[in-house]
Amino acid sequence: MPTRYVPCVSKSTAPQFENEVLKRAFFFAVLTGIRLCDIQDLTWGEIAQTGSGWRVDFTQLKTHVVDYLPISEQAYSFCGERGEQNQRVFEGLTGSSWISRPLKKWIEASGIKKHITYRFKHPRQTGKRRTPSLFA
Repeated sequence: MPTRYVPCVSKSTAPQFENEVLKRAFFFAVLTGIRLCDIQDLTWGEIAQTGSGWRVDFTQLKTHVVDYLPISEQAYSFCGERGEQNQRVFEGLTGSSWISRPLKKWIEASGIKKHITYRFKHPRQTGKRRTPSLFA
């Protein structure tokens, strides 16, 4: 898995996630800015290969707006092995109440001092030019 844009993964001292599905879904969210509720329901039929890369075509659960979101090769790599069209991409991803505790534990063990939740966005999704340091 390429880790160029995910600084906490590229650190050799970063601990392992206990839950592989949570790890993949979290970094997919960081790189795409897609909400947890939409990632939980994301199916392989909603991820399409285009002439220029990959795109997620989905209806946002919160706003009911249809979204066509180009994603990077790195974000796609966190999806794992492609399944059937109607199969969930992050099969086994639990509800939000079961995500916060292991995520917080992993962030603390990584030495990250900033408050990060599942909704953490990469600077490319926020419009900021400067990449903030997670370890500052």
